[in-house]
Amino acid sequence: MTDMASATDEELVSSQIDRLLSEADPRGPREAFMGAQFDLGLAWVQFPKGRGGLGVAPRLQAVVEERLDAATSHRPRSWDILGHGMGAPVLVAHGDDRQLDRWLRPMFVGSEVWCQMFSEPGSGSDVAGLSSRARSESEGPIPVREVSACSVSGSARIDSEGRLMTSNCSVGG
Repeated sequence: MTDMASATDEELVSSQIDRLLSEADPRGPREAFMGAQFDLGLAWVQFPKGRGGLGVAPRLQAVVEERLDAATSHRPRSWDILGHGMGAPVLVAHGDDRQLDRWLRPMFVGSEVWCQMFSEPGSGSDVAGLSSRARSESEGPIPVREVSACSVSGSARIDSEGRLMTSNCSVGG
């Protein structure tokens, strides 16, 4: 990236922050402020436009965080670091348009909170010992696997949990 392109990206991020702070009340309802932040591409600046980002270098997210930390307590990392730090990047890398539309904005504004699940080997929830099968929607509803002992980070606030599975049964066993 050239210095000129970098300066232009920095100016874009700065102007979007200025716009956010002038159009949305940083002391108003969290979902309204953060929804405006997402819509202006300041959720994850490196993500594509229309998906909470501006398509610029991820290092520019630090500019957003610094300015908004000074202006508001509506900060995503305070309640959903797993969704923001792990779930969103996986969705952008591997999700289709329907999935991105369904999950990114609700995850960012905090209307849905994600978690990370851990298994307890030998205690009935050993993930390696589970037998699960991913099916396409055309094959009918995907069955829910009940697990007897599971430790969940952030479990008091989660809306749902999910599993990453392959639908190619020849992969991974």
